[in-house]
Amino acid sequence: MKNIFKITLLFSLITNVNFNLSAQEIIPGAFRINDFKNEIEGKKIGVVANHSSIIINDGKSTHLVDSLIYLDIDVRKIFSPEHGFKGDIDDGALIKDGKYRNTIDIISLYGSNKEMKVKILEVSDEIAPLAGKFGDRIKVNKIIITIKHLETQEIEEGEFDIESIEKELIEKRHYTSTNRWVPANDIKNGYVTNSRHTTLISDAVALDYITF
Repeated sequence: MKNIFKITLLFSLITNVNFNLSAQEIIPGAFRINDFKNEIEGKKIGVVANHSSIIINDGKSTHLVDSLIYLDIDVRKIFSPEHGFKGDIDDGALIKDGKYRNTIDIISLYGSNKEMKVKILEVSDEIAPLAGKFGDRIKVNKIIITIKHLETQEIEEGEFDIESIEKELIEKRHYTSTNRWVPANDIKNGYVTNSRHTTLISDAVALDYITF
């Protein structure tokens, strides 16, 4: 697998973790910070997150970034997916960089200088669970990511086996933040819509296979 983007990203949690856990479910990394806190202490940390990156503890909601700051983790940059860090931007809209708490840089992954496309190469033959509740979904195994730099027209492309990457992250760090189940309505002509990009690439980012 190939590193195709250039920014060091040491930590990635982008999933909404506001749900009930059972013994059969994979526990998101946001619930296991103490398991890897030692690995990120003393490092400059970047977080892929939006407004839904929430930790629920004793009925109280705390944003992942705020939780890390409380633990004295040196969060330097927040990488914001489509809809922005606050989740208030329209589909496909160009998003400018900004600041959180006036000190932490928010870098838009959907800014005015680049476009991302995610093409599906391979899907699983698994039947989607709870289809009556969540609708028709497809489990993605392999993808091609294409980045176009609008200023230079340069194009970068890489193929990723996100099924294998998910297994590797679980083995190494005991969590995964990828959701490979994509609603059928969010796949257009073999490409995944923008709103689902980060849920597919988060594990690859966490393992530095993708560095922006």
